Amino acid sequence: MRGRCPVIAVVGAGFSGTATAIHLLRDAAPGTRVLLIERGDRTARGIAYGTGDARHRLNVAAARMSVLPGEPDDLVAWAGCAPETFLPRARYGDYLCARLTGTAAGSAARLERLQGEVVAVRDRGGALELRLRSGGTLACDRAVLALGWLPVAAPWPGDERVVTDPWAPGALGRAAQPGTTLVVGTGPTAIDVALTVTAEPGARVVAVSRHGRLPFAHLSGLRTPAPPPDFGTGVLRLRTAERIVRAHLAQIELDGYDWRDGIDGMRPLLPGLWARVPEPDRRRFLAGRLRAWEIRRHRLAPEVAGEVAALRADGRLEVHAATVEGLRADGRRVELQLGDGRVLRGDRVVLCAGAGGTVAGTTDRLVADLLECGLAVPDPLGLGLRTAAGGALLDRRGLASPRLWTLGPLRRGELWESTAVPELRVQAAGVAGEVLAAGAVTQPLAA
Repeated sequence: MRGRCPVIAVVGAGFSGTATAIHLLRDAAPGTRVLLIERGDRTARGIAYGTGDARHRLNVAAARMSVLPGEPDDLVAWAGCAPETFLPRARYGDYLCARLTGTAAGSAARLERLQGEVVAVRDRGGALELRLRSGGTLACDRAVLALGWLPVAAPWPGDERVVTDPWAPGALGRAAQPGTTLVVGTGPTAIDVALTVTAEPGARVVAVSRHGRLPFAHLSGLRTPAPPPDFGTGVLRLRTAERIVRAHLAQIELDGYDWRDGIDGMRPLLPGLWARVPEPDRRRFLAGRLRAWEIRRHRLAPEVAGEVAALRADGRLEVHAATVEGLRADGRRVELQLGDGRVLRGDRVVLCAGAGGTVAGTTDRLVADLLECGLAVPDPLGLGLRTAAGGALLDRRGLASPRLWTLGPLRRGELWESTAVPELRVQAAGVAGEVLAAGAVTQPLAA
């Protein structure tokens, strides 16, 4: 039977899905259909770039945010900005949209943008059936799951004064009003919420997290990463890695670098280093070292850090270190009960305690279905799904799927560094290459 071009579905149209679609369109054979499926009504946005607040900025300079691994100046040229600029995140979403549209226009393949939520996948032996929440189905030969961060169940019941998803449409708008907003979490999302809320005159934010530590800031300018240290070969124990990093950061400061340059220089090595760390040490890192790493690795744009400092100096942003034991909504006020006995009172609460969680605790229907039917299994840490080296899903028998791939946060347990543009664009190019390398198909595709 004569071969035909495949139908390839990309589920999710945030950065990972958009980047994968761009690479598929650039390299696919004429006649290939690329289905880009997004549950919302906007592509190339996702959580990160769907914000409409211009104060929400990228946390990486424009020179390092091209969607194309081999064209590092692409974003700078498109935006007409200086390489060291930390662009508004909405502007970056515009860039992704423009690159997707432009690539599709010049491609021999065909892009089809579809709105719908995929809730189940069935492998029919030669093709895939994607089941939609609406009750319909889509047929394809191969699929890439670009699902981003997994949603988790909210710890408190719904209440108009409790925002459990700050990125839901209109959620921050409801929170941006005079009064006191209690924010659970002190990471980048909490910073975004604080900036939006305090745009209203008279509004203030009280943020609380276990350690009460805000992310560090980038230094101004486009800095050169420091050469990384030698981590040796073989098994890498956590205590050994920490000793090497401490000594390395001390040495590079003597050589004129900043510790930030040292962290950035080690970044390309992280997936390989993570693979060498024994599982018990990985768990120890997650339990006791994670926050210390995150506030140094995921830094704020200098402009954002300046705004945060000004809010704190004016008393419009308070930060507390404590665990949150419970919430009570009484009358027109809400209260957070803290583990140290204190009570924080405000007019509303926004939950920013971090994205993701474990696959076992996710409310994502597609991931739950993949696990139940055995097309996927959790990684040993439960952070994501087990995959082959190129991103193909491993099933419950340990076999790599010839039809299903994933990338991004769902590979975090195995790669760790799997959530930011410099890594995701490389994954997207690699996954697209693997999908296309599978070649033409011969069997007819079911309607």
